[in-house]
Amino acid sequence: MKLFFCFPEKKIGGVSILFLRVSNALSKKFYRDTYLIDYKDGYMAKNLDEEDKLIPYNPFVEIDLEGEKSNENILIFQSMTPWSIFNNIISENARVIFWTCHPNNFIPDLSFLNFFGDRAKKLFLKTFLFQYYKKSQNFVKYLHKENSLFFMDKAALKNTTYFLDVSIENPQFLPIAIEKQSEENSLRPLDKMSFVWIGRLVDFKFFILEKLILDLELLASSFSFDLKIIGDGPYLKNLISLKSKVSYEIHFENEIKANQLDNYLINNCSILFAMGTAALEGAKLGIPTVLLDISYKKISKEYNYRWLYERDGMTLGENINEVSAESLDINSLELKINQYYEEFEKVSEKTLEYFNTNHNLENTCSKLLKKINNSSTQWGKIKRSKFTSRGIIYSLYKYFKK
Repeated sequence: MKLFFCFPEKKIGGVSILFLRVSNALSKKFYRDTYLIDYKDGYMAKNLDEEDKLIPYNPFVEIDLEGEKSNENILIFQSMTPWSIFNNIISENARVIFWTCHPNNFIPDLSFLNFFGDRAKKLFLKTFLFQYYKKSQNFVKYLHKENSLFFMDKAALKNTTYFLDVSIENPQFLPIAIEKQSEENSLRPLDKMSFVWIGRLVDFKFFILEKLILDLELLASSFSFDLKIIGDGPYLKNLISLKSKVSYEIHFENEIKANQLDNYLINNCSILFAMGTAALEGAKLGIPTVLLDISYKKISKEYNYRWLYERDGMTLGENINEVSAESLDINSLELKINQYYEEFEKVSEKTLEYFNTNHNLENTCSKLLKKINNSSTQWGKIKRSKFTSRGIIYSLYKYFKK
């Protein structure tokens, strides 16, 4: 059996990193025959340990994966709309896995409606992009029936079922994962309280980070601390402007190199605030980690800060409008800081335990290998299906949106 991870992308991103990590782990620790389909100068290609594991991708050239045992091929993609599939890949009998690594993998870009919320987006989708809606809905139903659809967490499942009005019984989950550190947790609290944010400074991350900065100011007279923001992006200037509104120190760094990040966090981070894979970078070390949620608009209401291990469904961040307000504690941020001082070892151990149970790379690889055998969707069947035409209305929408 050969496994092909397909994600041609030149820039660094969560899926490229995930596929690279899973492929390497399957090859080295599970002794599986794995390959990456990427541009010659793509992120995965440039970071691949073995050159013969790369299948160079060119959108204008056929990629023939047929061979003596091509019926044993497994193609693994990030979930996508059926008209977005890679038609130039030839492996008719290969079984297919669609891994939903983002809540909007099956949903069109409706960011111009962010301010109006999900109800407005869904109404627009079902009214003006009805053909898109129906084809995506039927495609998701088909993949689920064929045991070929996986979700990274319950947030991705909820978004898909909400926008496409599909009922998915017994959904299959395959969580985002990274390599764990040693089993021993020797972490100790820092002498000086220092909070760290890691993540791109983009629209859906800016507003919760702004909320955190302003909420921390309310506690500045009770605690001595600083905040380190690691990341870059179009909202960097907006965040720098907030420095004048707070009395504590905020430090900015564009990037910490991957091979230096663990050591940096161990020596500089009391509590990590993050979302997505960035949250796991602290959790794998046992660093108390608060998982933040996404928002596309200013957060005026109270926000319930919660440890990563207090969240369910393996989520790495939800839409803040969808987050449950049950047991909302307006003092939740202060509570987390007090817990750090009073229950550091307990919080650290729970964080590490949660990571090992839900986001450990070896566990995810084991789950993937077990689930692969149940998939019955064939690549050639999808390519010949009625799902793959985009439709004129959506084509016009894409054209005018550009």
